[in-house]
Formats: sequence, structure tokens, C-alpha cells
Amino acid sequence: MNLINDRLSEDAFGFRSILELGGGESVGHTAAPPNLCVASSLSEFSLIESPLKNMMLHFWQPSAALQQLIAQTNFADLPEYEAIIDFADLSQAILDQKNSLCRQLFSQFAEIFQAFAVMSKSESLNIQLCKTAEQPCPLFHVDRLKYRLLCTLLGPGTEWLDDRAVRRKFLGRGDNRKIVRHEAVVYEVEPFQVCILKGEAFRGGYGRGVVHRSPPVPPAVGGRWYLRVDIG
Repeated sequence: MNLINDRLSEDAFGFRSILELGGGESVGHTAAPPNLCVASSLSEFSLIESPLKNMMLHFWQPSAALQQLIAQTNFADLPEYEAIIDFADLSQAILDQKNSLCRQLFSQFAEIFQAFAVMSKSESLNIQLCKTAEQPCPLFHVDRLKYRLLCTLLGPGTEWLDDRAVRRKFLGRGDNRKIVRHEAVVYEVEPFQVCILKGEAFRGGYGRGVVHRSPPVPPAVGGRWYLRVDIG
């Protein structure tokens, strides 16, 4: 795992850091904040269930052909999608995709869908492909759900915080500079990294969900396209 720092300018919280993962990362890397776990295999998705963890990263490597297809597709032509799919019907739902890019993406992501469903003990998944040219959630916040899986496919990734960098009493009051402690590190998920965010709806989860937000989208990037999966 490599830790890349650069100075933040738009928020002046401190630094933006990217945790670069390889395929065989150790979950005990000293550079990682203590609320983070790293799943080096799909069988380790259950690490997020630990009461000490509320953010999980997993290295996913889509095929070079899929990455090239995403990069070469005009942003306006990238598909949007939303469906609640029963876990038992997932394979058929992937085969039934009429959009070629959706079909290839979901096919290569199928084992991750399955691992997330098994970990969360969910019989259905709400699968969404979303795109935006804006920053829909600029305020740091927590989700009122058990788990959410995110994977950015194009553009900047989700930003999140070490629990020690957060003043939780200011959440929901509309002021990032009060929520985030001075000189805090803002972590950013890289494209194609899979993250699972723990919200506050799990048992004993009040005040313990991961604090995160949508990233700013620089005009030069054009937009952000990402996969969001909630448990049904």
C-alpha cells in the first residue's frame, strides 16, 4: 500500500491522501487509519463487520479492454441504471443486460456483487450506475443505512475521514470546517477501488458510521461515473 499526499486547496483541511492498493495488500499496514480495513480477497469482506472498522477497501482490476472501453466512451453516452435484483437472479440479470458496457461491467463485477450480498446477508441488491458533473454531496456526512458499496469507474473517488479527524457533533449542521479537524487528512478512493462504507443502521452503529462525501469534480475531468450498491 502506498500513501500519496498532496495539499488540499479548496477546503484547506490539510492534505488529500490516496491509499494505493496492490493485489495482495496486508490489512495491518501502518499507513492506514485505524477505522480502515483492507480486504485482499473476497472472503475478507467480513472484516468490515468489526466494531472498530467502518471503511473497507478492496483492489479490483477490471480487464484492460473494459478500462479502454470506459475511457473511450463519451461521458454523455455512459449508461445510467437502477434495479433491485434478487440475489438468486443476479446471474440472469447480468446476461439480460442490453447495453454492452453494462453487461461487460456487471459480468466482471459479478463475484463482488455476490460477496457483498453474502457479507451483508441480503437477499437482494439495489444496483445503480450513476453519473454526475457536479458534487452532489459536498458536506461530510454519515449514511443512515447498514452498508453501501461504491466503486468509481471514471473521475474522482469518494472522500472519507479517519474517525479521529471528525467532530461528530457538527454533522448535519452544514459546515465542513467544523466537522473536519484542522489539518486533517482527507482520504480519496481511487477509480476501480471497491469501498464498503458502514453507515449507522447496523446494530450499535449510532455515532460510528464512516464520515465521507462526494468528491469535487474538476471541470477538466468532465464528470464522474460510479457504481453504487445498497442492500435490498
